[in-house]
Amino acid sequence: MSAHESGANLPASAADTVVVLERLAVQQEKIDAATRVLPNATPKLQHADRDLAETARPQASKSGYSHVQVAHSKATAGVTKAQNLLDETVNEIAVPRDAPLPPLRRTPPEVLGVIFEFCVYQDLDPRPDFGPRSNSPERSQPFILAGVCKFWRIAALMHPRVWAYIDLDFHSIDHDAPARWHQYLSNLLARSGASPLHIRCQWLQCRNTDRPFVHALLPHLHRCATLVLSISGTESGFHSAAPIINAYLPALRTLRLYATDFLYSSLTDVKGRLPLLTHVWLLCCSSRDVSFLLEAAPVITSLHLDRLDVSPHIQARSPPLVYSSLKSLTIRDCETDPVACLTDNIHFTALDALAAPGGSLGGYSRTVSIQLVTRTTISLTQLSLSCGDISKNTASVLRTALLRCRSLQRIKILTRFDRDGTSLQRFCDLFGRPADDGSWLCPSLTVIDISTCTFLIDSACGVQSLCELVRNRTSAAVDDTTAPTTYSAPVMLASVHLPSHDPFSDLVRSHVRAQSSHSLLRIFHYVKNR
Repeated sequence: MSAHESGANLPASAADTVVVLERLAVQQEKIDAATRVLPNATPKLQHADRDLAETARPQASKSGYSHVQVAHSKATAGVTKAQNLLDETVNEIAVPRDAPLPPLRRTPPEVLGVIFEFCVYQDLDPRPDFGPRSNSPERSQPFILAGVCKFWRIAALMHPRVWAYIDLDFHSIDHDAPARWHQYLSNLLARSGASPLHIRCQWLQCRNTDRPFVHALLPHLHRCATLVLSISGTESGFHSAAPIINAYLPALRTLRLYATDFLYSSLTDVKGRLPLLTHVWLLCCSSRDVSFLLEAAPVITSLHLDRLDVSPHIQARSPPLVYSSLKSLTIRDCETDPVACLTDNIHFTALDALAAPGGSLGGYSRTVSIQLVTRTTISLTQLSLSCGDISKNTASVLRTALLRCRSLQRIKILTRFDRDGTSLQRFCDLFGRPADDGSWLCPSLTVIDISTCTFLIDSACGVQSLCELVRNRTSAAVDDTTAPTTYSAPVMLASVHLPSHDPFSDLVRSHVRAQSSHSLLRIFHYVKNR
């Protein structure tokens, strides 16, 4: 008896080899039989063709023609049967039926299931993507894999994480047959077992047909690890989505929410609802949404705020909420008023990374937002800012913000340096010259990244300003005459990142080579922009 069942995708044992060889012998016998029948049937068909042609002449009798026609039909059927038998037997040999010969057939189902997990991974985009998406290939991917063959279906059903991505577009549900969506949801919930769930729900407006789906999700939300809610207006989406956000979510680690004042108007008991939540992405939410969420989730480490809205009639907290768990904060395309409201009510005291990305407009507002956030944190080590252009006012606000960042080690600036070189000169003056009292801005700074900046400078003035920045900080760092009690001396710069392919970078290269300065050669790095 075989050591394992045939088709178990394991290397062939001695018994399996005997079975495979016996099967091949039987198939070879069928081929030989068909080969013998076919040569015998072919002459009969040719003879019948001649007889049929003779009886088709006008002088032939009708009864003789009918008899010959019947004989011709039998001969044709014999040839067709022999040919079909030969073709089927050859095809059976070509198909590896349970034979552990191809590499894929030797892949253990455990490994195949892990491969499936990578195939069905979905990037749950937090941005709303409304519209009928019932034929989304990502949504149907698990079912496509399970439908390839019996073995793939077994491998897919053995791995619950293959079925853990649930994507409900309620706009599509309203247009399509709800029964099919119910079957889709029930299959995923049943086949995912006890594995962590990754759920995305999108609403255009709330309807009664949404509630059965929400109620089906509620018993399984205790194992939800990723939750994405896209709601077009709280007036329409409130009733359907509120039970989800009010559920106890002990396993939730990532939350992405697109809605305005939804958390504020929906959360009924915020304390301890989200004990493990660490990564949050809020789009078009209000400052009081953020406040309510932080009360519900005490250990958030990464918070991304996109287009923060102003909360009307919000009352200032007294005292403000002190939130020391947050390490990374991103503020994208936010006006200064909602950021000021946020920082007045919440103090982020232990930030490690702060980013304010955006487009070419609104650079001054983003710089003001940086200043507002740094009022309550002194532990910042990384800063990323997109400021469009470094005007005189922008440079002044940025200096005020950076005066508090004595632990800052890395700064990345995305800006446009004008042709006359004034904006670059302001930037170099910020970091390359001490204040009147002898203190240096960001004394712990080691990396300056301007590799994504646009350089319109076509003269050597900007090159000299940038090289002077490096020389001044380097000289101050190695100056032995500085008193030991002076705390403001800067550390040695490790690198200044410039764009790899840029005319200004070429000027810097030429200047550094002409100066033959080992310190400049070591510090300037040229980064290839993606």
